[in-house]
Amino acid sequence: MTEADGRQVLPGCLLAVRRSADGDLGAVVAVHGDPRTNVHNPAGPDRDLAASRARLSP
Repeated sequence: MTEADGRQVLPGCLLAVRRSADGDLGAVVAVHGDPRTNVHNPAGPDRDLAASRARLSP
């Protein structure tokens, strides 16, 4: 089921999933810029803020 704000909600599920938005930039930088969260990512972590910001663009 899709909520009015675009979140995908599964009945009985406690996790709501949505696309990243501009307000999520800090979290995107924290996750995608951290080498520890990119151990298995062949591209490696984001190199700068611009790379992380580009992830927010559709």
